Amino acid sequence: MHDKTLSRVVELSVFGLLAIVITVWGSELDWRLGRVDRLALFPLLGMIAFATMWWHFLVGFVRRLKPDHQELGRLHLISAYWVFAAFALHPVLLVSWGQDNDYQLLSLELLRDYAGPDSMGFITLGLLSLTAFIAFDIARVISRWTSVKRIWPFIDAASDVAFIGIWLHSLGLGRHVQEGWFRVFWILLGLSGIGFIIYKRFHLSRHGQPVKPA
Repeated sequence: MHDKTLSRVVELSVFGLLAIVITVWGSELDWRLGRVDRLALFPLLGMIAFATMWWHFLVGFVRRLKPDHQELGRLHLISAYWVFAAFALHPVLLVSWGQDNDYQLLSLELLRDYAGPDSMGFITLGLLSLTAFIAFDIARVISRWTSVKRIWPFIDAASDVAFIGIWLHSLGLGRHVQEGWFRVFWILLGLSGIGFIIYKRFHLSRHGQPVKPA
């Protein structure tokens, strides 16, 4: 495949990916959008955030395979904003709903009641991963600071681990990925994402290239 065609396919693939996610989410509601409330949007934002983050790792993988071809940058940068918004709003919607239903702010009782009494491990994993992603995005904004440059490889590595953490969190708690073809699809996304991370680490160690904010 020609480099330019490959770039275009990879760039536009994010919209196909999001279309699949939205279709699965809407189908569960029977497309009765009048039923959409904060609890209905809560899982959608989580799936959108993870799917787009997977696409970011795909873009990074293609860039390393084709280092002289840089047409993938524009949408990649724009999408970082909606990923940040989706990740941030994902827990905010649940907390907001909880407060309207007599739960205290950041209540562990709310999390247990919503996700189940045996879910705290997956919830903790999700919260830690979310913190790592937010730290990554903040660090990218202030990446010119000397102190941030010094620790950037660790921040980037934490983001890689957080991707895996979010994937496991979604497999454990996401009601849309518990069965059927979409669960298989979600598992394949996570496994391929881990493959992209492994290749990234191998590439960096072999070529001695420092990890830089993207």
